[in-house]
Amino acid sequence: MTGLISLFWLFVYWIVATFVMLAAVAVYVLIIKDSDVGEIKRELMHKFTWAVCISGGFILAIVAKFTM
Repeated sequence: MTGLISLFWLFVYWIVATFVMLAAVAVYVLIIKDSDVGEIKRELMHKFTWAVCISGGFILAIVAKFTM
């Protein structure tokens, strides 16, 4: 049971950290939207941004879990 609670909090930290990272790159995404790059390049940058936020959020969640 303790393992499930620990996994639950890791998941919560992951979601929070992902959205914190997403907020940190929101300005970057807005710059991409307004820039004059091609549609394919813009779509790739959006996918890359989400991938960085999710993976970085996972790393931050693990760090938060083991330091608290």
